[in-house]
Amino acid sequence: MIRKIALLLGLVTTFIGGWILMHGHAQEAACNSYNSEFGHGAVSSVCTRAVASYLMGAALTAGGAVVVILLLFSIAKQTRQATWRERLPTLARRHESSVSSVVR
Repeated sequence: MIRKIALLLGLVTTFIGGWILMHGHAQEAACNSYNSEFGHGAVSSVCTRAVASYLMGAALTAGGAVVVILLLFSIAKQTRQATWRERLPTLARRHESSVSSVVR
């Protein structure tokens, strides 16, 4: 249950990071076209925030993707082990008695 909740949070983080990344990329492209039109000296605070949001989006997307991949691998491994244990042959158990447990 906890893995599924963490998987959901990882997916949400990945999508939010992708959304921030797309908006940061659009702002950075606008700043780059503005700089090429008016020279390289025209850098405003909007452009620095655009780069910061671009990097934050990339970090959130990468972190969320890593969490999702690790959790999917963990869930797949857990289900694969459960089915493997069911397919193992069972041995008949012999009831063992010890000498000290016999009452005379």
